Amino acid sequence: MKHYIIIAALACAASVSAAEPDSVIIFERPDLVIVTENPSGTSIAISGSNDDGHYNYNFDSNSNNATILSNEGGLSLTRRRHPEFDIVVDGFDFGFVGGQAPSALDLEQGKSFELGILHVLGFRYINSHGNYLTFGPGIVWRNRRTTGNTRFTVSDDGIVGYGTYADGVTPRFSRLKVFSLQFPLIWSQKTPLRIFDTRLAFSVGAIANWNAHGSILTSWTDENGDKVKENITDFGLRRFSVDFYASVRVCSFLRIYARYSPYKIFTGSGSVAMKNFSTGISLAL
Repeated sequence: MKHYIIIAALACAASVSAAEPDSVIIFERPDLVIVTENPSGTSIAISGSNDDGHYNYNFDSNSNNATILSNEGGLSLTRRRHPEFDIVVDGFDFGFVGGQAPSALDLEQGKSFELGILHVLGFRYINSHGNYLTFGPGIVWRNRRTTGNTRFTVSDDGIVGYGTYADGVTPRFSRLKVFSLQFPLIWSQKTPLRIFDTRLAFSVGAIANWNAHGSILTSWTDENGDKVKENITDFGLRRFSVDFYASVRVCSFLRIYARYSPYKIFTGSGSVAMKNFSTGISLAL
């Protein structure tokens, strides 16, 4: 049988103006209820509910305002009476990078990864139907690496290709690094299903990227046994791209995500055709 707790503001009428209407808040199957009475008044603290295990309610008869905190994933920076709008830091991402690339380039996905924060400062709107919309800037850093006999090459006019090392040298690695400012718009929906006592939720959206910096670093050992590095930052990197994003929240602090971009990484008709695809995990405070 479902159990309900009803808190009526009428109980504290002495501390509230007679012009203000009574309010009723209903909690379905809360996890914990603490009622504290002392000479200064009464306070009530409620944690968790059937719809949101991270829901908290605090009421103090000495105060005209109740405080409701609700964590939908991410670090909440606001305290609000109605859970409709929030500011969050969310999505500490770690993933492996793959995608379209010539097989001869021999990029190694196990050594190619991305690190990022989906929302460095996110703005979230939450409605009463269990879904929410989050937008705001973030950052991502991607590294693609090969340790085989093939390396990235850059021509004098900035065209990116690939080729072999010079004769007599021992290859070490060749890698492409891109740092991007990202601007995600993510829609999320809760489901009735539960995993690890958390309602399963999925998210989809689009991420606009400003690819602010890129570099190609190649290293080898020459005939004398000396390590040599060649770093190039002036090449045809696409400055603006869009990723499509999807994730599933499997517990209160962990999501599994995937993101794909239909845009080529390099510009120029002669550059090697490469596109982004990554999968990984995302941590939320």
